[in-house]
Amino acid sequence: MATGVFQCPNCKEWISVGVNQCRFCNSPITEDTARAVALEQADQDRVDRKKAYLRAMLIGAGMVALGLGITVGSVALASMGNGGGYYFITWGLVIFGAINFFRGLMGWLNNRTPLVKS
Repeated sequence: MATGVFQCPNCKEWISVGVNQCRFCNSPITEDTARAVALEQADQDRVDRKKAYLRAMLIGAGMVALGLGITVGSVALASMGNGGGYYFITWGLVIFGAINFFRGLMGWLNNRTPLVKS
């Protein structure tokens, strides 16, 4: 028997898997109804994960761009002065941003196909 919770199709309250009727609205819950709701919920979870991974990709790309911008800008300012100057190399932003971007990319690619409904 499966474990977990799902939303009642009638009242949208969260109920346990394996019950015969909703404890809130007393509507009958058949096995087919529970399976259909579980598939719909799993598909929505996949969409939500895909959005989270896309957000991680965008944040990672922004961190890489910011790190490279600070590094290139500070090197450009340091090279303009007579005798050189001080500059910043922001490896932390670049490396952490790249890791975050690729983590998001791998998750996004793994969640791009919809679940097969049988």
